[in-house]
Amino acid sequence: MDNRLQELTEKIYREGLEKGNQEAEKIISAAKAQAEEIIKKARAEESRILEEAKKASAEMRENTLAELRLSMRQAMNNLRQEITDLISKKVTSQAVKGIPDDPAFIRDILLAVAANWSPDKSGRTDLVVLLPASREKELREYFLSKATDLLKKGLELKFDENLTSGFEITPADGSFRISFTDEVFENFLRDYLKPRLMDYLFEK
Repeated sequence: MDNRLQELTEKIYREGLEKGNQEAEKIISAAKAQAEEIIKKARAEESRILEEAKKASAEMRENTLAELRLSMRQAMNNLRQEITDLISKKVTSQAVKGIPDDPAFIRDILLAVAANWSPDKSGRTDLVVLLPASREKELREYFLSKATDLLKKGLELKFDENLTSGFEITPADGSFRISFTDEVFENFLRDYLKPRLMDYLFEK
């Protein structure tokens, strides 16, 4: 009786131990599988983060390079413009200096204007020329000796204290005014010259 009880006890113990071992193995196996899955996901996440970091770094680098290239282009364009402005200003100021003050030039301009100016078709000019008061004697004598035909057609000479160089033409009614000064000629020539000078200096 005692032997059978002992055998039964040992059998129950072995079966319980075996089941315990099996359950433990299942738990351990499941834990290992779960741990491997966690590690796998962690590694995948790590790779994703690293890849995104690399991508962001590459984009940042490209953006920085693009900004640098743009800044360099702008700096070069500004430098070219400054050089062109400097040269064109020097060239034009020297080229036109004194031209609007030349009596012969004034007479030629007035002849050209008078030839196309006769609103009432009477042949009269009826134009007023404003000239620097500081040159009144010289210019009046010149026109009386070299441009009497213009004066006879109605051209009137007026001398203005506020005019320091060049001259201005206006109809008798004062409806508009055409200026011929160093500044006007410089601006006109500079606008004409700038694009051509830019191409000449910085041709590709």
